[in-house]
Amino acid sequence: MKREYIGVDLHSTQIIVHRIIINDDGTVERRAVCIEAGSGAHTLARILSARDARVFLVNPLQMAHIFLTAKKTDKVDARKLADALKRHLESNDPGDALPEVYVADAEAQRLRMLVAQYQRITADMTALKNNLYALFRQWLIPLEKGQVIDDLETCLAHPRVPPKLTMIARGEKERYGRLESIKAEYRAAIEKLGVIRFREPVSLLIGISGVSVFGAACIMSDIITIDRFKTCKQLASYLRAAPRVDASNQTVHIGRLNKAGRKMAFEILLQSVNHLIDGNPHLLAFTQRTVGKSRNKIRATVVARTIRQIFYILKNREPNRYLRIDCLRTKQKRMGKILQTQDCA
Repeated sequence: MKREYIGVDLHSTQIIVHRIIINDDGTVERRAVCIEAGSGAHTLARILSARDARVFLVNPLQMAHIFLTAKKTDKVDARKLADALKRHLESNDPGDALPEVYVADAEAQRLRMLVAQYQRITADMTALKNNLYALFRQWLIPLEKGQVIDDLETCLAHPRVPPKLTMIARGEKERYGRLESIKAEYRAAIEKLGVIRFREPVSLLIGISGVSVFGAACIMSDIITIDRFKTCKQLASYLRAAPRVDASNQTVHIGRLNKAGRKMAFEILLQSVNHLIDGNPHLLAFTQRTVGKSRNKIRATVVARTIRQIFYILKNREPNRYLRIDCLRTKQKRMGKILQTQDCA
């Protein structure tokens, strides 16, 4: 049977393709072709899958023979991808470390795009606020960071404020206000698309104290489907909640959190740590036992344990055992309004 393996190195202006064709007589042919394109990897993968092609989307940063190489060209990368795919399929070894990337459906990919834009706007707003705060500090004007936005005119009334700073500060606050308005629009769009696309998982996750409808939508944009994770450790690693472990002989070193994976779910849960602790007696007891330990490590551990809780809630399709009915009803009303808006549309 004739077999064909294709490696693709995708860029914004071109696609480098390397094909390995194994004929019935055992001879091997290699062909390389350059195609002009401007699409993304996930979009290309979905297009090929729709045409009954078996697609493997891989992360080249996790393939040492591609990333850690002295000579790196697009043609060489495409050839290495094709060789890796050939070994993967012919050896039929699920543990051969081919770093596959999950291909999200178009609707989930749109939700991820909205979440990514929301993160960028939030980062821009934080940078703008910090820059404005630094401008006042240059003139030795005492104030709090939040004051430069909430009570700017009082800050500008200080006798050491030069005229140019007044102009700059008011312009920056106006920019901040525009970003705030855009951020609210993105938040509403994320809630709407998240509830529509992940209605059942979101309805389960909002039963966790500290997880809003918006937070549940963001968490599901990372997970998409719990069925692709066999264990809670896999989910924790994917959501950046698992530490790096280096082990040799009897020496085991546990390092910082692994940064390979999606980060929005971790950030959302980290912002709600206090609510997560208050709503879970086990987490509350854990924090009481760890008084005096590193605050950041405690917070990261709380998030990791919450992700484990999320895994079993979604896997078993069971509500949170520490459910607070009053909080849940408020979130359900929010979901109901979103769904009602969708039905009217």
